[in-house]
Amino acid sequence: MTGKYLGEVRAPRIRGRAAGRAIELALPHDGDVPEHSFIPSIWARLRIADLADRQAWINDPYSDLAREIKDTALAYGLMSDYTAFVAVDASRVTEGDRGTTVFQGVPVPEGVRYETTVNR
Repeated sequence: MTGKYLGEVRAPRIRGRAAGRAIELALPHDGDVPEHSFIPSIWARLRIADLADRQAWINDPYSDLAREIKDTALAYGLMSDYTAFVAVDASRVTEGDRGTTVFQGVPVPEGVRYETTVNR
């Protein structure tokens, strides 16, 4: 289970168990410390994992949990089962107002006819 504290934090502490014994980590906090910028991302990853575990228990990939997973992933720029990243090459500019169609060779599985699967 994950949680998020929205109140004012002066000196955050993380408590848990490791190797069967209680541990506590103190994080120094003076406003927004760049060295701690990873914390929101870790929280979001753990939240997504927790939501995915809960989703597996109810065996419903299209529940409200799916929306929560997607919303969390989008808010924190993370990949999930419901989000993806698309790489866009902005280093080349095409002529005119529209893009240029480029035909790309596509490998076809053995036993499949190229003419019936690739539309030119």
